[in-house]
Amino acid sequence: MSSRRADPASAHLTVHEVAARSGFRDPAHFGRAFRAAYGLSPREHRDRAARR
Repeated sequence: MSSRRADPASAHLTVHEVAARSGFRDPAHFGRAFRAAYGLSPREHRDRAARR
């Protein structure tokens, strides 16, 4: 996995809100792009970050 970490300041945002703020009009496309780049879904990434 990438060294990129979840931003605690955005923990209150939904994945759809993060997608929109990142310029994605389609949350599903954001999820596919995220998985292709990092090897896991945005939710999986957020869950792992929360366990740390």
